[in-house]
Amino acid sequence: MLANLLAQNQEVYATATSGLLDTLRAVRDVCDQNTFYKAMASEERKETKLSLLRGVTNGYFAHQEGKVCFDKSRGWPTSFELASWVLGGRERVKAIVCVRDTRDVLASFEKLYRATAEVSATTQERAAFVEHRTAEGRAKFILRPDEPFGYAMDVVRDAVTRGWRDNMLFVEYDALCRDPNGTVKSIYSFIGEKPFEHDPTHVDQVTVENDEVFGFVGLHDIRPEIKPQEPQWPLVYDGAMTGTEFWSRVTEGARYWEHMR
Repeated sequence: MLANLLAQNQEVYATATSGLLDTLRAVRDVCDQNTFYKAMASEERKETKLSLLRGVTNGYFAHQEGKVCFDKSRGWPTSFELASWVLGGRERVKAIVCVRDTRDVLASFEKLYRATAEVSATTQERAAFVEHRTAEGRAKFILRPDEPFGYAMDVVRDAVTRGWRDNMLFVEYDALCRDPNGTVKSIYSFIGEKPFEHDPTHVDQVTVENDEVFGFVGLHDIRPEIKPQEPQWPLVYDGAMTGTEFWSRVTEGARYWEHMR
């Protein structure tokens, strides 16, 4: 949603889920593991590696020359040190971290599961059928450190631990829905760019992804208007789920993001 809102500004380019970080890591690892790179003098290999990484980054956005580029990947917090090296300094690392009440994130995944289950099994269900027999099991599964939600929370927490808190702007979903232009203005201020007046009542979807790859129906679909939403989790989960010890831990997780903001 945020990427498509930002895309209204013709001076901005916001990617769909991006493979840039994975490409940078692959190039880095080739330089570290390939025999012929290893045979180079140490300083020359380091300079060559940096040139290659910068070349990949510049080439990835070459078709958007002159624009402010937002690269979407939940993996960036794991690699701020690499980003700092490639971009030429710690102060150049700027990350927009989109956060939402953890209960509503789980509810969103649950809704996607139910919509997908009408026509086929999700990728996660095929991988862990037993865990996916219940709503609580599905919630616990998506919170695992090797699954999207759990992974995203863990890497952001770790980035804070490593001292990168000031390089991240936490953008809360509910705040974006209540005040889209005010929220986006804070983003422009954070990255040092002039503000732009967006139209949250008519948001075209310009970032398109093949959701079949991810195993869900409509995973990246957005609404054409950004406006306040009621909490989804009370509508998706009944009292039997929300009264559990597991749900209490999820609620505690929601308070963590309130603290980070």
